[in-house]
Amino acid sequence: MSQSLMNARDHLEEQVRRRTLQLTQTNNQLEAYSYSIAHDLRTPLRAITGFSQILLADAGPKLNAQEQDSLRRIANAGAHMAKLIDEILELSRVTRVDMQTELVDLSALSENIARQFAETEPKRNIKWAVQPAMTVHGDRRLLSLVMENLIGNAFKYTASKPRAEVEIATTRVGGDNVHYVRDNGVGFDMQYYDKLFKPFQRLHGKDEFPGSGVGLATVQRIVERHGGRVWAEVKPGQGATFYLALPPPTVSPGSPGPFPQAKA
Repeated sequence: MSQSLMNARDHLEEQVRRRTLQLTQTNNQLEAYSYSIAHDLRTPLRAITGFSQILLADAGPKLNAQEQDSLRRIANAGAHMAKLIDEILELSRVTRVDMQTELVDLSALSENIARQFAETEPKRNIKWAVQPAMTVHGDRRLLSLVMENLIGNAFKYTASKPRAEVEIATTRVGGDNVHYVRDNGVGFDMQYYDKLFKPFQRLHGKDEFPGSGVGLATVQRIVERHGGRVWAEVKPGQGATFYLALPPPTVSPGSPGPFPQAKA
């Protein structure tokens, strides 16, 4: 390689390093700004919601039906916004918290989360299947949040099924062990796949299923921090499968993982 080509290569690498540093700093600033705004909104929002509830309780009998409904709408909207703020803060936290990596029993973690969801609606007919002896290397708290979101979605989107089925297991993809959460719920149209992991993008109406659209964005950020990737295969009315690929313990979490990007 000639000296001029070597100089050009070195110059390009230096530009890439500089741009990467600038982008990282900008992203950190945006994360800190979002966290600060979300945190500061909590107090006035709490006042709006609280006083609406007090007014409804104290003056409710003196108000007509339309006035009572307006107050309920204010209180409900405040509660919904408070939930959004909490999820924004959680989304920001997962990108900032220091990771403590260890060997995690994913099977035991999933069984415990599934049991907690099942206890909230004991009359539902759900067939749970959790493969034993699944282990991963990562941050237990963050991986727990991943599984809570994925299993929670499976639990939610199978609510209309007379017999719901949720499976948590491992398969082989491209020679790698990949964990997945599969359900037989409502699914969604794959043409909207690009919205799936974006914050506040919902593929079902609020009147159909509750939620804010932050959960899967949180999942993706946590998995990427571990150097892995997450993707889905879905068919309307036939359920969804979310795949979770984490690098082996020899790959340090936080570094680029060995997995190629998924195609929608």
